[in-house]
Amino acid sequence: MGHNRRMPRRDGDEWLLQVGVDLERFMNDTGLGAPILARQRGWGPRVDMLETETHVLVRFELAGVRRDQFQLTFRPARNVLSIHGVRRDEQNEQGNPRAHLLEIEHGEFARDLVLPEVELAFAETRTHFYNGLLLVAIPKSGTLIVEHTVTIREV
Repeated sequence: MGHNRRMPRRDGDEWLLQVGVDLERFMNDTGLGAPILARQRGWGPRVDMLETETHVLVRFELAGVRRDQFQLTFRPARNVLSIHGVRRDEQNEQGNPRAHLLEIEHGEFARDLVLPEVELAFAETRTHFYNGLLLVAIPKSGTLIVEHTVTIREV
């Protein structure tokens, strides 16, 4: 007769993110490789993540989002880079227009990106926000920190 053991109960989102992290590690450890997993709430900016010998590079597509409408945070305990904010629909705030086509998403957004398994110097991160693109360059090899909110430089 089998026993029905229960797993300790955790927050659903946190549990799902951890399963994704574990699956990604398994895929990398077995040589199968896998794209970086990401978690998203609301609409989400498109993201590119690249790794060079010296940096992890992340590029966010944030058209229509002003610098003061988003925040970027690194959580080294989970090896996650998070972005959250809002893109306002300023056209629809002006009266009651009749829509013929609506493809651009507005409102709150959040993305959690699992970073590559390398030691990062996040306090030395450089950012560049220009024409709706946020470029983030995170140097490899550094002192680990508990949590860090990044200051975005707009050009």
